[in-house]
Amino acid sequence: MGRIIPDKQTLFKVADLYYNAGLTLSGIAKRLGIGTMTVSRLLTKAREVGIVQIIVNKPIESCPEQELALKKKYGLKHALVIRLSGELDAVIQIAQAAAFHLDQILKEDLVVGIGIGGTTAALVEQLPVRTIPGLQIIQLLGGFETTGFFNSYDILQNISSKLGATGTYFHAPVYAKDGITRDILYKEFFAHSKLHNLLARCNVAVLGIGVADRNSIYVKSGFIRPDEMDEITAAGGVGDVLGQFFDARGNLVNHPINQRSLAVPAGELSKIDDVILLSAGPAKIPVLTAALKMNFISTIITDSNSAAALLEEPAHRGGAAAKIR
Repeated sequence: MGRIIPDKQTLFKVADLYYNAGLTLSGIAKRLGIGTMTVSRLLTKAREVGIVQIIVNKPIESCPEQELALKKKYGLKHALVIRLSGELDAVIQIAQAAAFHLDQILKEDLVVGIGIGGTTAALVEQLPVRTIPGLQIIQLLGGFETTGFFNSYDILQNISSKLGATGTYFHAPVYAKDGITRDILYKEFFAHSKLHNLLARCNVAVLGIGVADRNSIYVKSGFIRPDEMDEITAAGGVGDVLGQFFDARGNLVNHPINQRSLAVPAGELSKIDDVILLSAGPAKIPVLTAALKMNFISTIITDSNSAAALLEEPAHRGGAAAKIR
């Protein structure tokens, strides 16, 4: 007589009792009226068919001395510096660290602003699923016309779903066609909206930074032409935050792109209690260095090589979006 192949519902039930309810093999055997060896075989089968997946999370290796030095030098509230391993992409590792940090500080009735970009999107993917009563997530800039991993609309939807939060959209494109149109859209979709009222209560903002070059997500999405990006860099632009481009001194560049931006103005970010900036890899070091001069950042999460470069920089704070502490 052949061995009976268990159905997936039975495999799930046994796995649930063992891994989630914490019953022993003998306890499960007694409850289901089967032998302990059968329970063991069912657990093995549950792993083989993918009902149970074992994930070993490598501990994040932090660099406390660099963290302390960064907090002291730049007047930060928090600094999380990790030593990158060669096993995972740098963005994923920073996202894991950021997800861990954010998970620790989230609580009921917080208002959290969310930005755009690959690191921010990866952070959302790393967050555990949970429900936080009264949590509000708000979009800090407009979105792209198509869905995608980096789109602020999709990021907002994903994080709201993961945390059981209420999400509020910024119903506008990232950039308007000109400054006049931008002012009209800004008044309609932000200045007199629920989003604006929530921003006044915003406790935490999570932002990424972008490099000002032709590989920018704004160029790839078609909002900025390649020749326009060349103009931005010629004007001194090194990077952007929320689609607003700044120079190496932390000042917004004098280019029409910044007058077309539909986002929370960089100068307004200083009103948020805790602005968390994520940065991974050597290409972002000049951008991170410049962003810190804008003085709205209170927490940075980055890698040890970037931290070392920041600590070698001469201390300087006081760009266009300076934050009084």
